[in-house]
Amino acid sequence: MASTGWKGFENAKFYYQFDRFNAPVWLVLVSIIPTIFEADNEYTIVISDAEAKVKYLIDPNGHYYTPHTKGMD
Repeated sequence: MASTGWKGFENAKFYYQFDRFNAPVWLVLVSIIPTIFEADNEYTIVISDAEAKVKYLIDPNGHYYTPHTKGMD
């Protein structure tokens, strides 16, 4: 994770640059209620500060997901 600096709270951090974005983003660590599946319960939500919207989710294994864009034009 490349960063040029951050300001943050316990579960949210602000980065001036992150991953493939050359713009400010917020990373928010969230925990979900455990399910019957064997998986960690913490995910990271990547939110564009400039666009004020979720860009993608990162699961505990580092995989990227964009379920909020399914079926959108």
